[in-house]
Amino acid sequence: MNVLGIPVSVSFSHVILLLFLGLQTLRVNQAMGIGVMLLLSFSILLHELGHGLMCARYGLHPRIVLGGLGGVCLHQPTSSQARQLWITIAGPAMNFLLAIIMYLGAQYADGMLWRLMMAGFQWNILLGVYNLLPVQPLDGGTITLIAAKRVWPKGQRAERFAYRLGFGVALAVACYGLAIGDQLILLVMGFAAYGNWTGMKELGQSPTARSEQPHQSVRMLVKKAREAFDQGDFDSASRLCHQARAEPLLSEDELRHVWQILSLSAARQRQWADAARYAQRVRGSADMARVEAVSIIALAEASLAREFLRSDVADYASPQQLESLRRLTRSTQ
Repeated sequence: MNVLGIPVSVSFSHVILLLFLGLQTLRVNQAMGIGVMLLLSFSILLHELGHGLMCARYGLHPRIVLGGLGGVCLHQPTSSQARQLWITIAGPAMNFLLAIIMYLGAQYADGMLWRLMMAGFQWNILLGVYNLLPVQPLDGGTITLIAAKRVWPKGQRAERFAYRLGFGVALAVACYGLAIGDQLILLVMGFAAYGNWTGMKELGQSPTARSEQPHQSVRMLVKKAREAFDQGDFDSASRLCHQARAEPLLSEDELRHVWQILSLSAARQRQWADAARYAQRVRGSADMARVEAVSIIALAEASLAREFLRSDVADYASPQQLESLRRLTRSTQ
C-alpha cells in the first residue's frame, strides 16, 4: 500500500508485536485493546512517515517496512550530514506532534475515548524519547554520530565515541529494566548494548582487519539478499541490497549484482517505476532489458518507451515486448 506517496509494507511479525503489546488490555476490554493496537501501529507508522516524507523531499525514494522490531524507513543514502540530520529528527518529531494532538484531544473526550487518547499521548512521548536515546542504531545514535563527526571529522574517533556512549546508555537502561522487572526494556536494550559493544570491538581491530571485515560484511549482505530473493522474500532482498549499496567497499561487479536484485525484486512486487529505474543502472544484459521493457509497458509511459526503443538494449527485448512498446508510443502521437 501507499501512504502519502510512500510505499508501506506490513510483515506478519508486526502483527505479533502489536498482539504482544496489546494483549493485557485486550483481556480486560476487547474494544480498548483493539484501539490500543491500532494506535500503536499508527504511532509507529507516523514515526517512519516522518523519516519518509523528509527523504521524499530530498528525492531519496523511501520505502517503509513495519516489522517485529517496530519499523524501518529504507531510502537511498545521502552524503549530506545536514540532510541526514533532518531525516533523523523528523521521526521523533512526528511522535511528539501526535502526543500534543492526543493530549489536546483528551481535554474534550471522556470514558474509553479519553483513556485511549491519554494512552496515545503517553505512548508517543515514550516512543519519541526512546528513539532519541544516544544508542546505535536508534535516531539518537545517528544524531550523536553526526555531532561527533563535526568534532572529529577524520579517523574513527567519532564512531568510537558514538559506540562507547551507546553501549553505556543501553547497558544502564537495560539494568533499569532488570531492576523494575520490565522484560521488554531488558531485552531490547540488552540487544542494543550488545550491538554497540560489537561495534566497539570491530573499531578496535588492526587497520588490515578493519578493511577486510567490512568487505566480508558487505559480501555477506549481498549473499543474504540473493538468498532472500531466491526464497521469495523480496522485501528483505531489497532491504539488504540497500544496506549493501550504502557501503563504499562494493566492487563494480557486486554493485551490478545489487542493482539486478533490486530491479527483479521490485518487478516481482509490481513496483514498476523502481524496477525500471534500477534496471537502467545495469543496462547491457537480456534479463535487465526485459525487466525494463515489462516495467515501461506496465507504467504505460510513452516517453520511456521511446527512449528504450532508441537505445542499444532494445535488441534484448522480446518481439512481443517491442511490439507493445511501439504500440504505446503510437497511442500518444
